[in-house]
Amino acid sequence: MRPRVVAPIIVLALVAFFGYKVFNHYHARATRLRDAIQHERVLEDRRVQLERSLGLVEAYRTRLAPEAEATWLLQEVSHVATEAGVNLSSASPHKPRQLDQFTQLSVALHFTSSYHQLGQFVSRLEAAEPFLRVDELTLRLRDPESQDPQADVELVVSTLYMPPMEL
Repeated sequence: MRPRVVAPIIVLALVAFFGYKVFNHYHARATRLRDAIQHERVLEDRRVQLERSLGLVEAYRTRLAPEAEATWLLQEVSHVATEAGVNLSSASPHKPRQLDQFTQLSVALHFTSSYHQLGQFVSRLEAAEPFLRVDELTLRLRDPESQDPQADVELVVSTLYMPPMEL
């Protein structure tokens, strides 16, 4: 009677062993697939974030100088001065200065204006589409006792240039 009981137990043990092996194989494969899918989702999320970030960088790049020469800045500042009713007596570009991955461009301006003209000019510079920054401002009043005093103004304006990104 023992051989009759042992044979089914051995068969049952072999079925259980091979069943476990098959189940374990498919379970491990399913786990790897789940992990791979999760990894792909993370990569896709990062790709989308990178595209958004690059879009923002390009949007801001349009507000930076399109070239590494101060002549562009000189033209922009002259245009803003004309809009504000300021007549520039002289404008001279400074040597471009390297700041990490940016190049700082700046120009020195000299002109005579009233307080209101100067305020309007500086306001227009700060609100201009390209990023423009007033770095230095020096005033010398000509006749402080007059009704509309004029001042000799020295102004340094700067912006940044960022070369195209290498991906």
